[in-house]
This record gives sequence, C-alpha cells and structure tokens, in this order.
Amino acid sequence: KHWPLPRCSFATESMSKRIRTVWILVLFSCGLLLSPGGCIPKRLAAIGGMGTMLSPSAKHMVSSVAKFKVVHLRASAQAERIARWKEHGAKLVEDLDEVLDADVDALLLCVGKNGDDLPILQRACSKWAGTGRAIFHLSTVSPSFARAAGVHCRQNGIRYANYPLTGGPSGAEQGTMLLLASGDRKLYDEYLPVFELLGTPRFFGEDDGRGAEVKLQGQMMVFGGLVGISSATAASFAVLQESPAKSESVADFMDFLNGGAGSTKQWDVAVSRGVRQGDWSEGFQLHHAVVDAIYAADMAQELRLSSVVRNQLLCTAASFSYILGEYKSNRIATQALVRELSNSAGLDAFLKPFWTCIADFPKALEMVVGSMPERLQKRVLLDVSQDSFQLS
Repeated sequence: KHWPLPRCSFATESMSKRIRTVWILVLFSCGLLLSPGGCIPKRLAAIGGMGTMLSPSAKHMVSSVAKFKVVHLRASAQAERIARWKEHGAKLVEDLDEVLDADVDALLLCVGKNGDDLPILQRACSKWAGTGRAIFHLSTVSPSFARAAGVHCRQNGIRYANYPLTGGPSGAEQGTMLLLASGDRKLYDEYLPVFELLGTPRFFGEDDGRGAEVKLQGQMMVFGGLVGISSATAASFAVLQESPAKSESVADFMDFLNGGAGSTKQWDVAVSRGVRQGDWSEGFQLHHAVVDAIYAADMAQELRLSSVVRNQLLCTAASFSYILGEYKSNRIATQALVRELSNSAGLDAFLKPFWTCIADFPKALEMVVGSMPERLQKRVLLDVSQDSFQLS
C-alpha cells in the first residue's frame, strides 16, 4: 500500500521550496513521514540517469526524502556522471531488466522520444504488472503517447505520470527546472516533496497528456524566439557582408538589440554561444529539437491552430533536418540555424519540394519526417495507440 505524504495547513504549494523541504525533514526526524516502505526515503530507480537532465539528481536527492537504489549505466556515460551516482550510493547496472528487477517504489524514466521510450515502458509494464509501483516519465513525448501510456499502465496495475522537464542543462544543475506535471493527482501529491528537490513542479490537471502539451507550448516559444533572433543575427552578418562566424562586434550589437521589444532568451542560451564563442555544437541538440518541432506541429494540427503556426513549426523542423544532414557525424545545436539563414542556397534548395505541399498538412508533415535521418524517423513514432504498448 502506498501511503501519501501528510499535508499540513501551512505546508502549501505556495511555500518556497526551501521552507517546504525543511518542514519535510522535521517531520521525518519526528517519525511522522510515511512511505510505501514505512518511512522515507522513497526508493527510486532511474533509466536515463546518465543524461544531461536527470544526472544532477544524484546531488539533489537528499537521503531523507528520496534515494536512488539503482541507475542504468549506458555505454556512452560520462565519467563525471558515473562518479556522481557512485557518490550518491546508487548501484549502476548495464542491463535494463536488472534495473526493473530492483526493489523500488518508482522508476524515473528520461531517455528520449516516443520511439526510444516505448520498448522500455513495454518491459516495465510486463515486469511490474499488478505491483502498484509508479513510473514517472520525464521525457518529452507527444501528448497522444502519454495518454496511451497512462491507460496501458493503469490497466496493468501500475501508476503512471508524464512530467516533462524544462529549463535546460543549467536548470538541471541548479535544481531550478520546471516539472510540467499532469495525470494522477494523488500520485503528484505523494511525490511532490521528491520532485521539489529537482526544481519547481506545477500540476496542470488529470489529463495524462496535458504535461506534454505544456512542454510543447514552451517549445513553440523556443522555436519562435530562435527563428526571430537567428534571422536578425543573420541580417547583421549580411549588412557586414560577412559569413556567420565568431564575431565580437555582431555579438555586441545583438546584445544591444536584444534589450528591446523583441528580446528572447534564445539569444542568451543559444545564438550568442555561436556568435560570441564560436560554439555551434553545444546547447539544445538538433536531433532532439527536430523531433520536438514535429510534435509541436502535430499538436497545433490537433488543436486546430492556424496554418501560420503549423507551417512555421514544420519549416523549422525541415531546416533542422537539413542541418543534421549536412553535419552527419558531429554534435550540432540549434544556434547553427544562423549560418544556414545567411548561406541560404543549400537550405532553400532543400526546402523547395516542401513548398509545393505545404497547404496539405499531413503530406507536408510526412515529407518533413521523411527528410530526417532514418534513425530519427524511428524516434518520432507519431502513430501511437494503446495497442502500441502490447508486447509482440
């Protein structure tokens, strides 16, 4: 049986995270805080714990509130992140089944997109059926995926919630991420003190897919700001009759211009890295961004938003697809868009077939997805239903 954390009249969600956490520790020290095993800490497993967004949990999760018992060790894991988890006290295992065999209360899953996470959820539901354990799905997936996953998990006696993360690597490191929660309200209340250690959770209702929708609304803002600031930056280089490269003068000008009404955070977190530092590779990776743009465009269609919204997102996704094709073997981040908007011949030629079908959204969407590298096409997996979760 899963016992909820007690709620006190003065321990409300409006409290600062620090005050609430201190109160939790006081309750724990008095033996008043209960969990499935009797007393906190919550026993957690992580798949995706070596990633940028979840690995800082090793330092944020204090033992009196939550403890990771086991973390999946992927082959490409960075040594620093491995060391963090060892210091935390988690067991590192290479076999996913060994993660799922651990005696834990909940799984935190933060791996990738629909196509990445589907087989993991299939295995988790098969192994955990009827246990009442919880799966917190922290990846950015499509709303339809989250809804289908929620139904499938509950049918198998497992609690499920999709809480996408936003705030970037710095937010993850500093514990200031936003956790976009929806689904089971009782589950949210029970684990709220755990997730407050990672950032600022907010509950958006009992629709399993609402958290995913909120994340994609945020991505609409990201991509709109990115295209705007990239266009203005490309224009600066064009005025100077220069190709985009590291340039302190352009960086200084854009610092000034971004102080006006068109200001966007995308200058600070993305484009300025390329212009000021000459760094076009680190940041929001295009192989993630292109899929998010596809999901956002598909959601815009589902919500019957204007073609202005849908087509801007599809055009952005197609531009990302082109850049990924040009830099096949290298890390490349969203600020690389600036270079293609200036040296536009290749990008314009790539987009030419897209313009002929842009009025037909399903066809345009299929064309953009089909232009992506094959490995990314498999990750998108837009056509998801409850049947998709059945093991073959």
